[in-house]
Amino acid sequence: MENSFSFYPIKAKDKTIIYHLATAFKDNGRMRVLLGKRRSDFYKKIIHVISYCYFMVKKIGGLFVSKDQNTFLLFYRKSKFYFSLKDCFNYLFLAINVIGIRRLKKVYLREKKVKSIRKKEIKRQKDRDHLYVWFMAQKKEHNGVKGLVEAKNFIVKRAEKLQLPIYMETTELRLKVIYERAGFKFYDCMVEEETGLRLWFWRL
Repeated sequence: MENSFSFYPIKAKDKTIIYHLATAFKDNGRMRVLLGKRRSDFYKKIIHVISYCYFMVKKIGGLFVSKDQNTFLLFYRKSKFYFSLKDCFNYLFLAINVIGIRRLKKVYLREKKVKSIRKKEIKRQKDRDHLYVWFMAQKKEHNGVKGLVEAKNFIVKRAEKLQLPIYMETTELRLKVIYERAGFKFYDCMVEEETGLRLWFWRL
């Protein structure tokens, strides 16, 4: 697994968080659609995707870890999100070596549709800026909701302090229920005909 982190200066704590996030998303529908059919290198590809997202948000303070170290949240403020030269090279690596050239167009069109649905709602709400929850997950062996509630409270307080709305999507029914109870408003659902994947869109 060492080679999977070679693009970044990696610390033990970073590696632990990335490992747990990657393990949690091994069975995630959106990750399966992004990376295609499972092969022997499927988990390694998830590591690449998660580590890229992790370091993109860490540099702008977009990382939350629950007190019990079981729940992790990656988020960013849209106006603070940026690409460095290294980020661009890493993104190019993901596109070519992780997603694959043959699948790029399909993945690009799918993600373009997701972003267009989100942008449409942002425009309708007249939001000039927002917080975006990129990943929220727990350790694979942990099934409690305490950490999820803690993560939810954290991002809500951050949004209230900045006076910004929160946007997120999920394919997980379990999280859908938690978001509803937390007060998030469902505004759209995208169903991919080819895979049957359902992606729910939320705003708070």
